[in-house]
Amino acid sequence: MFPAPPEGKFIFKPDIDTRFADGYSDAAFATVAIGMNVSDVLALLGEPISTYESANWSFPGDAKTLWWYASDGACAWGDFAWRAPIIGIRDGVVVSKWTQWCYD
Repeated sequence: MFPAPPEGKFIFKPDIDTRFADGYSDAAFATVAIGMNVSDVLALLGEPISTYESANWSFPGDAKTLWWYASDGACAWGDFAWRAPIIGIRDGVVVSKWTQWCYD
């Protein structure tokens, strides 16, 4: 028996199923500020794992591109929730940032 249901948070290590981007750290993510240039973000965090362009969606800060610094699938023996640090970009500038738990 696991201490979390499928796609729940693993209470002993919440990030167990989170695969972070190379170069990512929570400390560096905390220093990213609204208005920061994308080149500064790349210097702090490296390349994101994935990016999403916004054509018909509305994102915080009216972001047009989302940079995701994590993905699912780090745990080989279970499927748990994962934490996604996300940065919203518009016109080469940070307009939003947040972290969310993903249950997929």
